Amino acid sequence: MLRMLTKIFAAAVSSSIGLVAGDLVASLPIAVMYYFATDGPIFPAPLVALLVVVPIALVLLLIQGVVVAFELVSQATVGLALLPRGLAAGMGGGLSQYAVLVAPYGAHVGWLLGLGALGAFQGALVFASQSMISRCRLCR
Repeated sequence: MLRMLTKIFAAAVSSSIGLVAGDLVASLPIAVMYYFATDGPIFPAPLVALLVVVPIALVLLLIQGVVVAFELVSQATVGLALLPRGLAAGMGGGLSQYAVLVAPYGAHVGWLLGLGALGAFQGALVFASQSMISRCRLCR
């Protein structure tokens, strides 16, 4: 029971780390775009960045649930294999967000690269921190 709770706690903490870091990274370009904008309402950049970061975090949370379930069933830790899975899951989350929100209004390479890179950064950070947290002796 304690092992299951520590795995879930590790996933929740690493997901929170990825959400905060992704929000900080996404806030800067949004703030720069607002600085150069001449029309429209200006919302706080971190709030708008959450609209970009949260869908990627939800995709990563689903993958984290699968990883935690696998670790609990197999009684083993996935370890460093989480990093490439995190990169792939994050890029998948960013590119799926691009496909749903941006691509229907015309393809734009900047958005494609930006959302893909943000997803890869967030996924790598989430799964690297989950790997580090799950290496502690209490989580085994």
